[in-house]
Amino acid sequence: MLQRRESWTEQPRAGRAFVTNHGRILWCGRVRSDTQAMRALTLLVAVLLLSAPTATAAAEPDPYVDAVAPANQVPVTDPENLVGPPDDRFATVSGRFAKFLVLDLGAGEEGVGDLEVRFHHPVGTLAQTMDVHFLDANGQRLSQGQLIMIGAGTRVTTVTNLSTRPYRYLKILTGVQTARFDSMRAGAPAAAADWPWCWPAPTPGTGWDLVTHGYHSCARCQTAGEAGIINGDWTTYRCGTFPVGLDVVYNLYKPSSEPMSVS
Repeated sequence: MLQRRESWTEQPRAGRAFVTNHGRILWCGRVRSDTQAMRALTLLVAVLLLSAPTATAAAEPDPYVDAVAPANQVPVTDPENLVGPPDDRFATVSGRFAKFLVLDLGAGEEGVGDLEVRFHHPVGTLAQTMDVHFLDANGQRLSQGQLIMIGAGTRVTTVTNLSTRPYRYLKILTGVQTARFDSMRAGAPAAAADWPWCWPAPTPGTGWDLVTHGYHSCARCQTAGEAGIINGDWTTYRCGTFPVGLDVVYNLYKPSSEPMSVS
């Protein structure tokens, strides 16, 4: 065991370890200089660091479907084949009248933009159409598009999403149809730094023009903002809220780079 002494007067005996008041370190009867000791300590630390388990980096959110959601209403054969990026393995969806296929992109993996769908049609299959509802993490409907599948073999089609808000769930009205899907992916993962759809501040800063304002909640501003996108008045928007007396006022903004097309 290493012993420490602040001072000594007797001659050290072989095999005895101690530290003098001059800062020299003796290891088991052998004297090593401070430089030698530091080298040994550095080597020990390096060995410990190399042998320690490395932390696994957090996985980046991906834009693909993660799972068939618990709220799903139609039978899905081999549902794992619909999860993740395309791999030429297909899940079979057996549609039911007025029932929905419900898919989940995953918690914290919401997507934005249009939806890309990879499907397979056997030869002789007629064209198929399905309504796709884009839902947020709370299950609220954001937008609706149409999935149109035409042609035999493996193909890719795009469902237009008019909302700029992140969506987590896909609710697809299947009808009485059987379809085979390989993958579905959002246009892009929703970045954590994206501006929230309703921000507790009167203005989003430079680069935005005030379109209109009113009283009540963020939902009122969102409705006006989404209507502007659908009408082609702007491509995106920001909502800011702030208190005025006992009321809450919202401001609706569009990018300054886009011409004003509404009053």
